[in-house]
Amino acid sequence: GVIESVDLSGVGDYKSILSIKIDKQFEPVDVEFGTDPNNLDMNLFTKNNDSGETNMRVLVTARDGKEFTVTVPVLLVSQYISTKDELKDWYTLALKLNNASARARGYFKLKNNIAYNDLYSASAPRGWTAGGSWEIGEQSGFAGVFDGDGYNIEGIEIEKDHSAFVTLLNKDGVIKNVSFTKAKNDKAGTGLVCAWGQGLIENVYVKYTSFTQGGWKGTFYSCFSEEAEKCGGDGPTVRDCFADFLESAVTDSDAYKAQLIGGAKNKEKCGKLQGVYTLCSKTSRLNQAVGLGTFDDSVWGAFKTAELLAADTAAQAELATWNTTYWTITDGVPVFKTKA
Repeated sequence: GVIESVDLSGVGDYKSILSIKIDKQFEPVDVEFGTDPNNLDMNLFTKNNDSGETNMRVLVTARDGKEFTVTVPVLLVSQYISTKDELKDWYTLALKLNNASARARGYFKLKNNIAYNDLYSASAPRGWTAGGSWEIGEQSGFAGVFDGDGYNIEGIEIEKDHSAFVTLLNKDGVIKNVSFTKAKNDKAGTGLVCAWGQGLIENVYVKYTSFTQGGWKGTFYSCFSEEAEKCGGDGPTVRDCFADFLESAVTDSDAYKAQLIGGAKNKEKCGKLQGVYTLCSKTSRLNQAVGLGTFDDSVWGAFKTAELLAADTAAQAELATWNTTYWTITDGVPVFKTKA
């Protein structure tokens, strides 16, 4: 991985710095970084087989010759994704970083908006098996971080049944800060963001052009019932996310097979929804936002029109708390603030 950011504010507390170098836990170990903690060449920082937020030790030599060790937080990025091909293959690298387990790992970050506009399938999805069941346990699925950093992925179309952008999300996995526009999900047993698992999905925006055919599916995760529950836990936590179906084709199939958000036959295992909203003009879909339509709270977060969402005072109070780095509220509707 490459160190993206280093917080050296503590180093600046030492006056008359003679030299700065990095502790031997990082490579290269023989590079001097000068005397200015605010002007370091990030390209000199590398550390293999690690990723995410961690700490490193900085050795500071003052003018009087005394050395001080300062522990500072760093962010290690496994891969910056800037092209369609890199987006298509990022999961291959995640599997290579698994430390001999079935978990895919790494910290992946979008570097710009990507016009994908093609079929998408995780390179080696760990989830639905050829035998017709889900891989289970804490050693399965994506246990890293996919950080969209405020950028957009355009035109993803889920290619296979029982698949998704991330097929199975581990309890330590995170998908955050990204929007999917012109999205298509016309397969069975799928989610657009993940098919099933646990973990955290946060600050994700989805705008569909098609959500038809296929059953037992959702947006932020699938609604695959008994088999999905074998993944353990209570399902993923979905926080501050929004799905827009108003301009998409949505098939009115039977009562519970195409849920807008996701769910499960067991209400206690249908995920934790914390500030999740959707717009869909199909009335028969509104009561399928969560669960099978038999739960008392199954209509939570679903609105038939933007005007109804804007008029809901409880929803507007919650939307006002969303992270303004990634969201703006326009006429009562959350809009993802896509970076240029």
